[in-house]
Amino acid sequence: MDLATTRRVLARELTVPEVAAAHADALGLQIRTLRQRRAALRVIAARGTTQEDTDFMHRLAPLSDDQRRRLVHDFIDETFGGLDANPEFVAMMRSALGTALPDLPDDPTSQQADAWVELAGLTQDPGFRAAVRRMAEHQAAQRAEGDTTGLHHELTEAVRETVGAAPERGVDPGSPEAAPHLDALTARYAETFGRPDDAGLRHRLLDRLEVGNDPRAERYWQLLAVVNGWPVPPSLTPVFAWFTTALRGS
Repeated sequence: MDLATTRRVLARELTVPEVAAAHADALGLQIRTLRQRRAALRVIAARGTTQEDTDFMHRLAPLSDDQRRRLVHDFIDETFGGLDANPEFVAMMRSALGTALPDLPDDPTSQQADAWVELAGLTQDPGFRAAVRRMAEHQAAQRAEGDTTGLHHELTEAVRETVGAAPERGVDPGSPEAAPHLDALTARYAETFGRPDDAGLRHRLLDRLEVGNDPRAERYWQLLAVVNGWPVPPSLTPVFAWFTTALRGS
């Protein structure tokens, strides 16, 4: 302990356990920083010495904890500030953004290092931030109209199951053969939203899909999975692209 802290302990302003806990937290931060530096150096040592590898080294340099927190707060303020977006969506993004730049593993693979660099760039990409903002604005508009039905994960699975097999069978989304697949899906949406399956519902669905089906958002979740060693979720972009095209032609 330094003299100032010792005086506070002797004056009973601080207890020795409180000081010990503070020092333990500080050491934990230093250890985490050193582990990140070691992980980055291991990746750099395993790569070549080309100009591309030198550029990679600079991009890999981990952000400090303060920079990470500021990045997360800036992202949330820029994308959700002043909007009454879907609380489930906001909570999911807040949880994910809590690990927006997760720590590299102690001995990262080349794929994890590449994913970390790409993830760091994506979270600071103005285009990605604008895309998430559009999603939040669309949700806020729907909530203002009384829609409080949530994120509808079950509908996503229904789209995956219904549409997923159509392209494999060679069913073009603009063909008459696509109609039964599309009708089955719009009927499910109509039931969930408590609305008739009419042109109005299909127009709302089209707006919803065009705003939400941004490949960068899907890429974010895939990169996060790679860095953390989780199973990478399958791509839904082609599935929802098919659904969107079919809706436009209906």
